[in-house]
Amino acid sequence: YCSDDYGDNWTTVTGTPFIKEMVYFYSGTVYGIFPDFSYSSGIWSSNDHGNNWIPEIYTTNLNSIAQDCDNNIFVGWADFPIGQRDVGVAWFDRSTQQLVEMNEDLPCFAVNQLTTHPVIDCINIVACTEYGVYLLTDYQMDVDDDLPPLQIVLFNSPNPFNPETNIYLESQSGLNGNIEIYNMKGQIIRLLPVFSPCCSYSVTWDGKTDDQRRVTSGVYFYRYVSGSEATDMKKMVMIK
Repeated sequence: YCSDDYGDNWTTVTGTPFIKEMVYFYSGTVYGIFPDFSYSSGIWSSNDHGNNWIPEIYTTNLNSIAQDCDNNIFVGWADFPIGQRDVGVAWFDRSTQQLVEMNEDLPCFAVNQLTTHPVIDCINIVACTEYGVYLLTDYQMDVDDDLPPLQIVLFNSPNPFNPETNIYLESQSGLNGNIEIYNMKGQIIRLLPVFSPCCSYSVTWDGKTDDQRRVTSGVYFYRYVSGSEATDMKKMVMIK
């Protein structure tokens, strides 16, 4: 089943591949994995909320897919794929449709689950294996949609907060852009317009998404974006 209105209505999809897990982008693009050893196994994508799917890359025995809060996609394998060199964890470069292995110091290549750490104040991905949990933080992706950091002071208060928080910006010039708020899956859940001819500005986030749904307690990320530039990610915590 698929929905293009945040789950209010659902329609039956026919002819779709078997998707075990998927990650969702705010634009409506979905990336999912087709597991097992089928000729169709691999990474698939949909640009219409799951109505239609196309293959991105073929690889067998994928077990997990996850995205960090900077929209990097990672996949993990349940075991060594037969006849392939792909093992363990890999970053999926969407611009080239290539898999880049990220297995340094990962002793067990059989990955049960990929996720992100909700507390650590940096971009990260977590690989869960039968021998333990391994954290990857020291990676930097050079992709087309990376934005150079803006020299702007950005913070929020209170933090933690309930039910709302104020986001403050300080700059050496005027401000004209948006505050992007992300959930732990890397999805943009709220855009807050920013415009000020002065060097400081504040905007209140009421703890709701763009469609006015109240968010649950947890960790959220935010940054200021203006044109082709953006600040570094900041973290805030909603408590209840």
